[in-house]
Amino acid sequence: MSKKIANAMNVRQLSDYDDFYVASKKVAEEQVQVAEEILGLVEKYLNKKM
Repeated sequence: MSKKIANAMNVRQLSDYDDFYVASKKVAEEQVQVAEEILGLVEKYLNKKM
């Protein structure tokens, strides 16, 4: 998971600071998938704590 988060962070850095960065459809879909995985893990963690 840490590699996926690091990759997402790299894509964000590129999109924030590169004047002409355009994410491909594949990259965008991968980012959505990683975000969904993270949300699922957070929900699971919170449900255990409650």
